[in-house]
Amino acid sequence: MMHLEPAASIIEELGGVVEVSRYLGLNPTTVRRFRYPREKYGTGGFFPTEYVFSLLALSYLLGKPIPLERFVLTPDQRERLGALDKTGFSTTSSLTENNASSPQIPEKVGMDS
Repeated sequence: MMHLEPAASIIEELGGVVEVSRYLGLNPTTVRRFRYPREKYGTGGFFPTEYVFSLLALSYLLGKPIPLERFVLTPDQRERLGALDKTGFSTTSSLTENNASSPQIPEKVGMDS
């Protein structure tokens, strides 16, 4: 079965399914399902929100801090976000001191495009 990101790589970085399940107090099958597609009764590669903070904390405890965006964005989404960052878009830099103008918002970037 194909394992989905970001859960698959993060679980491996944190010691594997057994270690992560032990830390979270979950059955290993539950943690495995974080890597499965929704059609196979998984979470589509994402961690349920109630576990994100604990997993972030575990990454720090292991001395391998994992950035939050790795937990909530796919590799493709992170790449596309990085491309937006390279355009120089910034809501704070586009505001004038007297707030007379609105920030220039780029076109909507679709989740699946």
